[in-house]
Amino acid sequence: MESKNKIKENENFSSGFYDWAIFLINFYQRIDKKIAIDFESFLILQVVVSYNVYLINKDKEVSLEALSFEFEKSSNAEVLNSPKLTVTSISSSLNMPRETVKRKVLLLQNKNFLTINPNKTIQLGKKYTEIFPDFASGTTLDLARLLQRWDKKDIVRQLLNLKI
Repeated sequence: MESKNKIKENENFSSGFYDWAIFLINFYQRIDKKIAIDFESFLILQVVVSYNVYLINKDKEVSLEALSFEFEKSSNAEVLNSPKLTVTSISSSLNMPRETVKRKVLLLQNKNFLTINPNKTIQLGKKYTEIFPDFASGTTLDLARLLQRWDKKDIVRQLLNLKI
């Protein structure tokens, strides 16, 4: 309760909230312009991406360049040696209707962002491996700008001091 009161009483909340809103607007616009998919499809794509990053991080943490290479390797692999993602598992993780996920996965496959294997498992497609470095770099830079603005307003320290 103490943290909620600190948030409510924070005098520069509106300024930080404005910065956050601009970050989100830029993020959604980049999804629309660079990837040209709706936000639910982006969420589905991010489940597949995050699953791949999780598997990569089990061995070691890597740079953006190495991550891009790992994505490319996995998009070329016929069979992955780990548990697989399916429409059902993605649907469950996003709490999204299975038919919606299936329809959007097919759309993402048609755009070559995802691949559906004969055993119905889903993996990253070649198009995603092409756009990933630029999109990830842009998001990282936008996040850095947001944090720098918040740091100048002492919002970062205030957030870090909230009891969660």
